[in-house]
Amino acid sequence: MFGRENLKIRKTSGGENVKKPVWLKKAIIKHNIVKLTFKCFYFFKSDKKLGENNILVTQLDGIGDGVIRLGLLKILAEKYGKENIVVLTKNCYEILEMEGYKVIKCENLFHLNIFKLMKIYEQLKKYNFKKLYMFEFHRDKEGDFLLNFNFDKVYAYESSDIEKWKKRFDIKLIPKGNNKILETVYNFAKEINGNVKRDAIKPKLHIPTKESDYIAVGIGAGADNRVTAPEVLTEFLNYIVNDQPNVKFHILGNGKNQEKYYQKLEKYIDNKNIINFVGKLNLVETVKQIAEAKLYIGFDSGLYNIAYVLDKKILAIVSLESQVFHHESPKIGLVYKKPDSGQVRNINDKAYTNENLNQIPLERFIEKYNLLK
Repeated sequence: MFGRENLKIRKTSGGENVKKPVWLKKAIIKHNIVKLTFKCFYFFKSDKKLGENNILVTQLDGIGDGVIRLGLLKILAEKYGKENIVVLTKNCYEILEMEGYKVIKCENLFHLNIFKLMKIYEQLKKYNFKKLYMFEFHRDKEGDFLLNFNFDKVYAYESSDIEKWKKRFDIKLIPKGNNKILETVYNFAKEINGNVKRDAIKPKLHIPTKESDYIAVGIGAGADNRVTAPEVLTEFLNYIVNDQPNVKFHILGNGKNQEKYYQKLEKYIDNKNIINFVGKLNLVETVKQIAEAKLYIGFDSGLYNIAYVLDKKILAIVSLESQVFHHESPKIGLVYKKPDSGQVRNINDKAYTNENLNQIPLERFIEKYNLLK
């Protein structure tokens, strides 16, 4: 009845592993109750609509994903007019607003109560949406409340969770293609405009840039298994300090995990070389920090994608095992552990356990650093 992806491992009091269906998680049960209540109230409709041919776009995944699709959003705007597009997003709203799009901001929909969900609905039902473009690279169920709306056409990437949408709407599925992110974006762009050129999908951020003499360092990622232990990153940064004693690192990130990471990081590196911006900047201010840096160092994260869009020199510390999608650019140096590399250090911090990242030799970092320098 349930696939492997729908099961969560838990331990009994006797220490045995038991597979627990994910649908029994409190957040999922709460979300399903909210959706049911929402459906019951759906008959309350407004007769006054804004516009006749509005387009709804959902971007309910990460910041980096939203930034990478800016070129796709631009192609959509060229076809329908930017004024007719509304974007429902939870992570990228500040950048989209900066780029001039109408945005409806939402939180993690799995954690919304009925009142917050109805508030989002009140904003959505003002518009006469004809088409829905679901831009998410990987869909989950949190946007399924939109099944209650009436769309003439729905566009989405192929997904295992799309069957219910097929039954409800006329839906066009877009193939994801290979592991190059922009190739996946290009497949969607061709559905919007069959004559689109590949160059047109490259995302751009309209933000003034003037390069300053510091290195931006992003210390976050979508999950802890995408970052090295703090002492590994510090080993890399300290090499640069030895090469350039007066170098300044602007440390960027947001959230409790990044704050904990920085507290550990500053134990290993001289404070005169680091300036802490963790949790102190909004997303647009963070973008400006990256835009003005002479080099960006970070993990497989949203900030890495922002640095790519800004055409910065990048040292991306990645685990090829978990890095499904990737960028190709002469300005990007991928720092990773080669398959034949052995153990080079002992890491005792149990919060960061990805050995592909923790066992990247310093020599590998130096090699990529020197090529970019």
